[in-house]
Amino acid sequence: DVNVDASPRLSGPGVIMQDSVYYSEYIKSKSSATVVDTINKTLLTSVTGCAKLTEIAEIPAGYTTQFDGLLGTGTIIKVYNSVGKLVAQYTAIVTGEVNGDGVCDVLDCALVELSVNGNSTLDGNYGLAADINEDEVIDINDYQSIINKVLA
Repeated sequence: DVNVDASPRLSGPGVIMQDSVYYSEYIKSKSSATVVDTINKTLLTSVTGCAKLTEIAEIPAGYTTQFDGLLGTGTIIKVYNSVGKLVAQYTAIVTGEVNGDGVCDVLDCALVELSVNGNSTLDGNYGLAADINEDEVIDINDYQSIINKVLA
């Protein structure tokens, strides 16, 4: 079992919720499955399967982002104002997707298994993505949850 820091989660001083969605001035989630954390500058999502930013969040009028690919853990999302100035930057954390390729698959299962067995370390945002049940420990329960996600 591996302990993880539970900083960006579903509550805290940087998490603002209104009408069952999380938001900041620059990005707004489309459902409660995606959390925008303004202090840790993270976008945490538990959306199953591959997702594009436009599927899980909205960028308010007057702002743009140049990111259009699949979100993987570690993906940097940059938000620009109407004159092209960078105004915000968020790092994506996708639960169950621990290798950053935007797909929750057998490769993620293998990395979590290596971590659970003590042969590798998943830390930072990758550790948070692996801790599916949010108990601050990466263990066999998280591994099984990722297997179930892959097989779904």
